[in-house]
Amino acid sequence: MLTNTKLCKTILLFLTAFLTIPGCKKIENEISPSLMMTNNPSPSLIKSGVVTSTTGFPMIDLGALGSPRIECAYGVNNSGKVVGQAFSPSHPYAFLWSRQYGFKDLGTLGTPENSWANDINDCGQVVGCSWVPPTTLQRAFLWRDNGGMVNLGTFGDFLENSFSMGFGINNRGEIVGVSDNLAFLWTKGHGMVRLGTLSKDEKWKGGGARDINDNGQIVGMSQLPAPESNPEVPWTWKPDQYHAVLWTGVEKILDLGTLKLNSQALGINNRREIVGGSSDKEGWTHERIGSYHNENGLLCFDPSCVAFIWTERHGMTQLPILAGGNASSAHAINDIGQVVGWSYTAANEVHAFVWTSKKGTIDLGTLPGDHKYESVAYSINNPGQVAGYSFAEDGSKHAVIWTIK
Repeated sequence: MLTNTKLCKTILLFLTAFLTIPGCKKIENEISPSLMMTNNPSPSLIKSGVVTSTTGFPMIDLGALGSPRIECAYGVNNSGKVVGQAFSPSHPYAFLWSRQYGFKDLGTLGTPENSWANDINDCGQVVGCSWVPPTTLQRAFLWRDNGGMVNLGTFGDFLENSFSMGFGINNRGEIVGVSDNLAFLWTKGHGMVRLGTLSKDEKWKGGGARDINDNGQIVGMSQLPAPESNPEVPWTWKPDQYHAVLWTGVEKILDLGTLKLNSQALGINNRREIVGGSSDKEGWTHERIGSYHNENGLLCFDPSCVAFIWTERHGMTQLPILAGGNASSAHAINDIGQVVGWSYTAANEVHAFVWTSKKGTIDLGTLPGDHKYESVAYSINNPGQVAGYSFAEDGSKHAVIWTIK
């Protein structure tokens, strides 16, 4: 655990980072006053949100900063702006938070009102998903302070069940995600473009893009080709299989392999280091590998999943699980090579972790007094700020930001 003196110094450095980390200068220096909420948190409220995790890391508890209920942080940029999902009395919505301006409701694309934000770049541009009328299906969106929320459409806008989800955005404003079970790249000049797949069979083409770096390299997953049929063997159903992939062009796709039945790449940095998970769980998923929502809507964690890191030199390598644990998944990697995600512990709890090549896998812990003992890390920026969630002592889910420096 950190001493009080060390904790105060760390908190001071952490909060100062929000003001000093350079980003997209033009946009960061011209932030509109519209980013400010009507009821801005006071400095005392911001200060009260800083706590120490159960393993000694400074945390900002966004869920403790008052109304609205901030449940999960999915992305954090290099200037410390955070995006995710919050809940008002009437609906869940995408939010943007910064130390300078507090909380911002990013809205929705219509009724039913439901949205969440997955990523934010250094220019303050946000991507995510929102329901649109008259359907109850998602559409990927791009949000900008000077333009609000824009529907990015789908590959099959004419289809009744067409959907799309935006997952990653780089500092060039290029967006990746999934539409109608196909991976896409969206750019301002060309709109939504379909990315290539590992399969040439139209019936077995499926995939999803999860992240994109500033060099335009994209990671995600792609469905494998259908197994060749044998006329002498009766037909048997086989589950969909997919592998983690790297796109270096719209049709240039590289199979990264797998450690188990399936694999999915979730994060890539500017050094072309890639992280994700590999699992024996069968079937196609639009969610992050290793986690899924059950029939009651509760988030569950796959006990067969293992986190991996992929490099051109070593290929796909399993990352160490927290001591005594049996499963994990890696969600993001920054340009320093720090990896975050979740891992089971020896007590069969799920905890957020950070991994480095020098220090190995370290437990980021949970909010103090957390009786549910669950936390997950989804994103990490270059200054070492980590976005995710943890359950609070009263059983409510809180968006949190750890600092590992």
